[in-house]
Amino acid sequence: MRQAEEDLEAAQSLLEAKKYYMVCFVSQQVAEKALKAYLYAQGEEFLFSHSVWKLCQLSSNYDKEFSSLRTKVKNLDIYYVEARYPNSLDSGIPAEFFEEKDATQARKMAEEVIIFVKKRLKPDQ
Repeated sequence: MRQAEEDLEAAQSLLEAKKYYMVCFVSQQVAEKALKAYLYAQGEEFLFSHSVWKLCQLSSNYDKEFSSLRTKVKNLDIYYVEARYPNSLDSGIPAEFFEEKDATQARKMAEEVIIFVKKRLKPDQ
C-alpha cells in the first residue's frame, strides 16, 4: 500500500510536468497495487492479473462494495498498455495521444481506489 501511495505522489509530479501519458499509466499502477494490497491482506497469495476491473471483482468476494468501485475505475485498465506502447494506438505515440483531461481523470480514479482500500485495511497493513 505504501508503494501505491508513493506512486500516487509521482503521478502528481508527472501531471505537473505535463507527462500525461505517464500519469495515465502510473495511475493504473497505483490502483493495481492498492487493490493487490487489499487482497494480500485478505490472505490471497498469488495474484497474476494486472486488471483493475478483475482485481475489484476478486476483492468483491471479501467486500461487496468493491463492485461499485469497479464500475467507477475500470477505465484505468485502458492505460496499462495503451499509455506505454506506440503500437497499441492506431496512430501517433502515447506522449502525443493522451491529454491533460485523461491524466487528471486517471489520477483521480487512482486516488479514489487508495482512499477506498485504506478505509478497509487495518492500520498495520
